[in-house]
Amino acid sequence: MPKQLQKSAFGAFFALSLLSVGAFAAQSDDVASRPLFGDLHLHTAYSFDAFTFKTTAGPDDAYKFAKGLPMNHPAGGTFQLKHPLDFLAVTDHSEFMGVMRATADPNSPLSKLEIAKLANDPNPAVSTRAFYQIAQAKRNGTTASILGDPKDAAKVINDAWSIMVDTANKHYEPGKFTTFIGYEWTSTPDGRHLHRNVIFRGNTAPQPFTSNDSQDPEDLWNYVEAQRRQGFQALVIPHNPNLSDGIAFDSKDFKGRPITAD
Repeated sequence: MPKQLQKSAFGAFFALSLLSVGAFAAQSDDVASRPLFGDLHLHTAYSFDAFTFKTTAGPDDAYKFAKGLPMNHPAGGTFQLKHPLDFLAVTDHSEFMGVMRATADPNSPLSKLEIAKLANDPNPAVSTRAFYQIAQAKRNGTTASILGDPKDAAKVINDAWSIMVDTANKHYEPGKFTTFIGYEWTSTPDGRHLHRNVIFRGNTAPQPFTSNDSQDPEDLWNYVEAQRRQGFQALVIPHNPNLSDGIAFDSKDFKGRPITAD
């Protein structure tokens, strides 16, 4: 997308910050106003939940599908969009990005973990147990007991994020199809959703901030502000606040202090 068009497109997201799928008018000197359609929230097999739910498509597949190319469904059949999208952000969970997928790689030490047997069971009723084990361990702060050596998972996560950035840039087609680097920050205190999609502008992005770093949205905002000072501009979009049990709309902050005008 031309720089003028991308700039107005990114700015228009502020008016659509509660939407995962949206349309907005784009303006430039040489392009008439027209609606643009896309998706700002999409998971692939690099998300720890999607993989255990038997999602097999990766970011490359996602962008190809968004562009209108056909995709084979793992359960059978071929699917294709009638109208290709104008923009897409693949927003896999920043927490454990690529880790469950790596358990299927016999060359990865993660494939030797006990949870790998569950995650790769062909029966979805069995494989989803891996997701619930990870989710429960995350709440209890005991993921190390499930994922083994933290260095192994950290390498997978770093590699997965590099793939996210590279794949978004690979599929960017100026004036035709816009890609946005992003991820989902997955704060779930006591099982209540405070999830946010973090969407970056441009072709580079810093390492993701995860809810393993902090579940407090203000810490995420502070991270984004610090990155902005380093030249990385981002939007933080609420996702599923209807599942927050009201705390996304509370009169108190995450630490229980009253929210003031300031």
